[in-house]
Amino acid sequence: MSPPDTDVALALDAIVARCRAAGPLTTEHDPAWPSPCEIGAPDANGLVHWQPVLRDDYDLLGPLEETLGVAIHPSVVSFYGRWFSDGFRTVAREGEVNLIGVWNEDDTLRLQQNLLGHALQQQRRRQPLTFFFALTEEASEAVLSVDNARGAVVLEVPGTDRREDVSATLASFLRELSPR
Repeated sequence: MSPPDTDVALALDAIVARCRAAGPLTTEHDPAWPSPCEIGAPDANGLVHWQPVLRDDYDLLGPLEETLGVAIHPSVVSFYGRWFSDGFRTVAREGEVNLIGVWNEDDTLRLQQNLLGHALQQQRRRQPLTFFFALTEEASEAVLSVDNARGAVVLEVPGTDRREDVSATLASFLRELSPR
């Protein structure tokens, strides 16, 4: 298991605080998909208020590391292990960024499976290993990922060779985000 990256944890804490300060956080309520983040009962529109819950679970990607036989970059470990949350809608210089959250324990398994599928596709294409952490504009297929060898944030379109560097580190990228 990779040790956590405290710079990423602090930068993530800061954007979480900025998003919380920007207004109430709501999401569609799914009674079959409960989360420790939910606050109270859903409203008449089926929306429930939520708040991030600190988790500090830096072992959650350990099974993925074992399966792939590689250490996952500490910034990715910190990003996914720090909070239970829904996604955060933010804005970067490049446009809309939807940070991926882990909603509950079952979501951890789904995340591991999605990251594994992404990694196996990259291995088949002989591409550098990356781990996604955010989605971009709704109409785009591009994702934001961390290059596992360098720790740099890259914008990539899965299944293609399209990839460009966006930031030297995940912490520096997170520090520049604003709530949307």
